[in-house]
Formats: sequence, C-alpha cells, structure tokens
Amino acid sequence: MLDRSVRGGNTSTQDARSDEADGAANRAGRTGPARLTPCRLGAPWHDWRDGIIDGKEKALLAATAAQSKKGQNLTIINLDGESSYTDYLVIVTAYSERQTRAIADAVAEAMREELGERPISREGDATWILLDFGDVVVHVFHEDTRAFYDLDRLWAKAARVPVPAPDLAAGA
Repeated sequence: MLDRSVRGGNTSTQDARSDEADGAANRAGRTGPARLTPCRLGAPWHDWRDGIIDGKEKALLAATAAQSKKGQNLTIINLDGESSYTDYLVIVTAYSERQTRAIADAVAEAMREELGERPISREGDATWILLDFGDVVVHVFHEDTRAFYDLDRLWAKAARVPVPAPDLAAGA
C-alpha cells in the first residue's frame, strides 16, 4: 500500500481507490505525464514523420506485393481529399480463396518488412480480405465478390494512380 500522505491531496477520496485503480488510471493516461511513442512501431519514426513514406508509395508497394502473387486487375484509387477514412484504395482480384489469402499475406508481409508497418485491421477471409494501413486500405477480392460490390464504380470519379507492369524477371 502506498503512503498517501506523501502524495498529498484529499486522502479520504484517494483511500476509496485501490492501488490497482491508481495503476489503471495512470495506464489510461488520466493522471501523470503522457508517454509519447511513435505510432508505427518498427518503422524509422523520422521517415513517416517527415513525409518520406507517403500513402502513394505504400499503395504502390501493396500493388507490387499483390502482383508477386499473380493478383490481377489492380487498381489504385487516390482518395486524398475525397474520403475521411483513407487516402488510397488498392483493389486487386484473385481467382481462388487460396490466392486471396496469399495476396493479403504478401501485402502484409511487404508492408512489415519494407516499412515496419502492420495492418491496423484485417477483416474477412476467403472471398474478400481488407487490410487497413491507415492512409492505405487494400481490398483483395475474389472476382465474383469484386463484381458484386463494384468499388471501382463507387469511386469512378476519383483519380487513379498508374500501376506499373509486374516485373516478370522477379517472378521467374
């Protein structure tokens, strides 16, 4: 038990709280100094802070990783200023459930290895997998699911980012 007289203040109120509650309050940031840490653990924090790694570069990295697993019909949509939840959408088509998972895994691995970033969220399985990296959201669709949701038409007026042709030498 901590000596409450050392900390000062209203001891009757403080005695009502347990030491566990004090610890939880400190962890929640309600008392004491805030501890600042970079948001993207593992990435050199100066890179993203200085804008060296931008959303477009991340989207192109995701597209390259998807191409490495033979992802087809790749589209990168620039939503900067159009959407409040992300700056770029990467949409890719897979032709089997196994390929859908392989593409999503390859994108997540490339982002982790190249940028030190992990997805904020990974949703879905089999016919549609969504990877949220904050400023880039990757949708890996089975071809039927992509046709059904038709995100390309939903964002038809948004600018597109050219996707470079896959490096055939790397895949051989």
